[in-house]
Amino acid sequence: MLSLSATRANALAALPTGRAAARPRDGSTDLRQLRHLTKNALQRILVQVREAPGLGASAAGRSLAREIERRVKLSAAISDSLFGLTQCPEPLPERLRTLCRSVVDLYADPAQIIRVDVVVGGILPGRLEAVAVRVVHELVGNAVKHGMHMRLIGQILVRLDYDAEGYAVLTVENDGWPIDGELAMGDGLHLVAELAASAGGRMRIRNGTPTAIEVRLPASARP
Repeated sequence: MLSLSATRANALAALPTGRAAARPRDGSTDLRQLRHLTKNALQRILVQVREAPGLGASAAGRSLAREIERRVKLSAAISDSLFGLTQCPEPLPERLRTLCRSVVDLYADPAQIIRVDVVVGGILPGRLEAVAVRVVHELVGNAVKHGMHMRLIGQILVRLDYDAEGYAVLTVENDGWPIDGELAMGDGLHLVAELAASAGGRMRIRNGTPTAIEVRLPASARP
Protein backbone atom coordinates (compact mmCIF):
# COMPACT_ATOMS: atom_id res chain seq x y z
CA MET A 1 0.00 0.00 0.00
CA LEU A 2 1.45 3.37 -1.02
CA SER A 3 1.68 6.09 1.58
CA LEU A 4 -0.44 9.21 1.04
CA SER A 5 2.58 11.36 0.22
CA ALA A 6 3.97 8.80 -2.22
CA THR A 7 0.59 8.36 -3.88
CA ARG A 8 0.23 12.09 -4.42
CA ALA A 9 3.76 12.37 -5.72
CA ASN A 10 3.05 9.63 -8.24
CA ALA A 11 -0.20 11.29 -9.32
CA LEU A 12 1.61 14.59 -9.86
CA ALA A 13 4.00 12.78 -12.18
CA ALA A 14 1.25 10.95 -14.02
CA LEU A 15 0.21 13.84 -16.26
CA PRO A 16 2.53 15.61 -18.72
CA THR A 17 4.34 18.63 -17.32
CA GLY A 18 7.00 19.58 -19.86
CA ARG A 19 5.20 22.48 -21.55
CA ALA A 20 2.79 23.28 -18.72
CA ALA A 21 5.44 25.22 -16.82
CA ALA A 22 6.05 27.53 -19.75
CA ARG A 23 3.81 30.53 -20.33
CA PRO A 24 1.23 29.69 -23.03
CA ARG A 25 1.82 31.32 -26.39
CA ASP A 26 -1.52 33.15 -26.29
CA GLY A 27 -0.74 34.68 -22.88
CA SER A 28 -4.36 34.29 -21.76
CA THR A 29 -4.71 34.32 -17.99
CA ASP A 30 -8.13 32.66 -18.35
CA LEU A 31 -6.65 29.80 -20.37
CA ARG A 32 -3.73 29.39 -17.97
CA GLN A 33 -6.17 29.17 -15.06
CA LEU A 34 -8.34 26.64 -16.92
CA ARG A 35 -5.28 24.47 -17.61
CA HIS A 36 -4.22 24.68 -13.97
CA LEU A 37 -7.72 23.76 -12.76
CA THR A 38 -8.10 20.87 -15.21
CA LYS A 39 -4.72 19.39 -14.46
CA ASN A 40 -5.31 19.58 -10.71
CA ALA A 41 -8.72 17.91 -11.11
CA LEU A 42 -7.27 15.04 -13.16
CA GLN A 43 -4.42 14.56 -10.71
CA ARG A 44 -6.94 14.43 -7.86
CA ILE A 45 -8.88 11.70 -9.66
CA LEU A 46 -5.69 9.63 -9.91
CA VAL A 47 -4.96 10.16 -6.22
CA GLN A 48 -8.46 9.01 -5.26
CA VAL A 49 -8.19 5.93 -7.45
CA ARG A 50 -4.88 4.96 -5.87
CA GLU A 51 -6.20 5.58 -2.35
CA ALA A 52 -9.50 3.71 -2.88
CA PRO A 53 -9.86 1.04 -0.14
CA GLY A 54 -9.36 -2.47 -1.41
CA LEU A 55 -8.09 -1.66 -4.91
CA GLY A 56 -4.53 -2.57 -4.01
CA ALA A 57 -5.56 -5.75 -2.24
CA SER A 58 -6.14 -7.89 -5.33
CA ALA A 59 -4.66 -8.32 -8.78
CA ALA A 60 -8.01 -7.36 -10.33
CA GLY A 61 -8.17 -4.17 -8.25
CA ARG A 62 -4.63 -3.17 -9.16
CA SER A 63 -5.36 -3.86 -12.82
CA LEU A 64 -8.48 -1.68 -12.67
CA ALA A 65 -6.55 1.17 -11.04
CA ARG A 66 -3.87 1.01 -13.74
CA GLU A 67 -6.53 1.00 -16.48
CA ILE A 68 -8.31 4.03 -15.02
CA GLU A 69 -5.00 5.88 -14.77
CA ARG A 70 -4.14 4.95 -18.36
CA ARG A 71 -7.47 6.23 -19.67
CA VAL A 72 -7.25 9.48 -17.70
CA LYS A 73 -3.78 10.12 -19.11
CA LEU A 74 -4.88 9.31 -22.67
CA SER A 75 -7.93 11.57 -22.34
CA ALA A 76 -5.68 14.36 -21.08
CA ALA A 77 -3.28 13.87 -24.01
CA ILE A 78 -6.18 14.02 -26.49
CA SER A 79 -7.61 17.14 -24.84
CA ASP A 80 -4.19 18.79 -24.92
CA SER A 81 -3.76 17.99 -28.62
CA LEU A 82 -7.23 19.30 -29.44
CA PHE A 83 -7.56 22.32 -27.20
CA GLY A 84 -4.41 22.74 -25.09
CA LEU A 85 -6.48 21.87 -22.03
CA THR A 86 -3.68 21.23 -19.51
CA GLN A 87 -0.69 22.50 -21.50
CA CYS A 88 0.28 24.25 -24.74
CA PRO A 89 -0.18 22.11 -27.86
CA GLU A 90 2.91 20.76 -29.59
CA PRO A 91 3.99 21.83 -33.11
CA LEU A 92 1.61 20.38 -35.71
CA PRO A 93 3.51 17.19 -36.71
CA GLU A 94 4.05 16.12 -33.09
CA ARG A 95 0.56 17.31 -32.17
CA LEU A 96 -1.01 15.03 -34.78
CA ARG A 97 1.17 12.05 -33.87
CA THR A 98 0.36 12.39 -30.17
CA LEU A 99 -3.34 12.78 -30.95
CA CYS A 100 -3.50 9.78 -33.30
CA ARG A 101 -1.57 7.46 -31.03
CA SER A 102 -3.64 8.48 -28.00
CA VAL A 103 -6.95 8.01 -29.84
CA VAL A 104 -5.91 4.55 -31.04
CA ASP A 105 -4.70 3.52 -27.59
CA LEU A 106 -7.92 4.78 -25.99
CA TYR A 107 -10.38 3.13 -28.41
CA ALA A 108 -8.61 -0.01 -29.65
CA ASP A 109 -8.98 -3.41 -28.06
CA PRO A 110 -5.80 -4.43 -26.19
CA ALA A 111 -5.43 -7.42 -28.54
CA GLN A 112 -5.45 -5.25 -31.66
CA ILE A 113 -2.30 -4.12 -33.45
CA ILE A 114 -3.07 -0.87 -35.25
CA ARG A 115 -0.27 1.05 -36.90
CA VAL A 116 -0.63 4.81 -37.34
CA ASP A 117 1.52 6.81 -39.76
CA VAL A 118 1.39 10.60 -39.89
CA VAL A 119 2.92 12.50 -42.82
CA VAL A 120 2.90 16.31 -42.67
CA GLY A 121 4.08 17.97 -45.88
CA GLY A 122 3.04 21.52 -45.12
CA ILE A 123 2.09 24.00 -42.43
CA LEU A 124 -1.25 25.63 -41.63
CA PRO A 125 -2.20 28.96 -40.04
CA GLY A 126 -3.50 28.73 -36.47
CA ARG A 127 -7.24 28.64 -37.22
CA LEU A 128 -6.90 25.99 -39.91
CA GLU A 129 -4.52 23.98 -37.75
CA ALA A 130 -7.22 23.80 -35.08
CA VAL A 131 -9.76 22.64 -37.70
CA ALA A 132 -7.36 20.02 -39.08
CA VAL A 133 -6.61 18.59 -35.63
CA ARG A 134 -10.31 18.29 -34.80
CA VAL A 135 -10.99 16.62 -38.15
CA VAL A 136 -8.20 14.10 -37.56
CA HIS A 137 -9.57 13.32 -34.10
CA GLU A 138 -12.98 12.42 -35.52
CA LEU A 139 -11.67 10.46 -38.50
CA VAL A 140 -9.08 8.41 -36.62
CA GLY A 141 -11.65 7.67 -33.91
CA ASN A 142 -14.11 6.50 -36.58
CA ALA A 143 -11.44 4.37 -38.22
CA VAL A 144 -10.67 2.57 -34.96
CA LYS A 145 -14.26 2.14 -33.75
CA HIS A 146 -15.81 1.19 -37.10
CA GLY A 147 -13.17 0.44 -39.74
CA MET A 148 -11.11 -1.73 -37.38
CA HIS A 149 -14.06 -3.32 -35.58
CA MET A 150 -13.34 -7.03 -34.95
CA ARG A 151 -10.04 -6.86 -36.84
CA LEU A 152 -6.78 -7.86 -35.18
CA ILE A 153 -4.40 -5.92 -37.42
CA GLY A 154 -4.86 -2.65 -39.25
CA GLN A 155 -3.20 0.50 -40.52
CA ILE A 156 -4.23 4.16 -40.49
CA LEU A 157 -2.48 6.84 -42.54
CA VAL A 158 -2.90 10.56 -41.85
CA ARG A 159 -1.47 12.83 -44.53
CA LEU A 160 -1.42 16.64 -44.85
CA ASP A 161 -0.09 18.33 -47.97
CA TYR A 162 -0.89 20.91 -50.64
CA ASP A 163 -2.18 19.98 -54.09
CA ALA A 164 -1.29 21.56 -57.45
CA GLU A 165 -3.99 24.19 -56.99
CA GLY A 166 -2.60 25.24 -53.64
CA TYR A 167 -5.34 23.67 -51.55
CA ALA A 168 -4.42 22.17 -48.20
CA VAL A 169 -5.46 18.51 -48.42
CA LEU A 170 -5.93 16.43 -45.28
CA THR A 171 -6.48 12.72 -45.89
CA VAL A 172 -7.15 9.93 -43.39
CA GLU A 173 -6.99 6.40 -44.81
CA ASN A 174 -7.53 3.02 -43.18
CA ASP A 175 -7.45 -0.53 -44.48
CA GLY A 176 -10.45 -1.68 -42.44
CA TRP A 177 -14.10 -2.17 -43.32
CA PRO A 178 -15.66 0.19 -45.89
CA ILE A 179 -18.09 2.85 -44.69
CA ASP A 180 -21.68 1.63 -44.83
CA GLY A 181 -24.71 3.82 -45.43
CA GLU A 182 -25.63 4.17 -41.75
CA LEU A 183 -22.12 5.25 -40.75
CA ALA A 184 -21.98 7.75 -43.62
CA MET A 185 -24.86 9.56 -41.91
CA GLY A 186 -23.30 9.35 -38.44
CA ASP A 187 -22.41 12.21 -36.13
CA GLY A 188 -18.67 11.88 -36.71
CA LEU A 189 -18.71 12.44 -40.47
CA HIS A 190 -21.38 15.12 -40.16
CA LEU A 191 -19.09 16.91 -37.72
CA VAL A 192 -16.13 16.60 -40.09
CA ALA A 193 -18.21 18.06 -42.93
CA GLU A 194 -19.27 20.96 -40.70
CA LEU A 195 -15.68 21.62 -39.60
CA ALA A 196 -14.52 21.64 -43.23
CA ALA A 197 -17.35 23.99 -44.24
CA SER A 198 -16.52 26.35 -41.37
CA ALA A 199 -13.10 26.91 -42.98
CA GLY A 200 -14.49 27.22 -46.50
CA GLY A 201 -13.53 23.65 -47.40
CA ARG A 202 -15.28 20.40 -48.21
CA MET A 203 -15.13 16.70 -47.40
CA ARG A 204 -15.02 13.77 -49.82
CA ILE A 205 -15.38 10.04 -49.06
CA ARG A 206 -13.51 7.43 -51.10
CA ASN A 207 -14.98 4.11 -50.06
CA GLY A 208 -13.12 0.85 -50.63
CA THR A 209 -9.74 -0.58 -49.68
CA PRO A 210 -8.32 1.57 -48.35
CA THR A 211 -11.18 3.77 -47.26
CA ALA A 212 -10.16 7.43 -47.38
CA ILE A 213 -11.75 10.65 -46.16
CA GLU A 214 -10.32 13.76 -47.78
CA VAL A 215 -10.80 17.32 -46.54
CA ARG A 216 -9.70 20.16 -48.84
CA LEU A 217 -9.19 23.64 -47.42
CA PRO A 218 -9.09 26.72 -49.65
CA ALA A 219 -5.91 28.09 -51.21
CA SER A 220 -6.40 31.43 -49.48
CA ALA A 221 -5.73 29.67 -46.17
CA ARG A 222 -2.11 28.89 -47.13
CA PRO A 223 0.38 30.85 -44.99
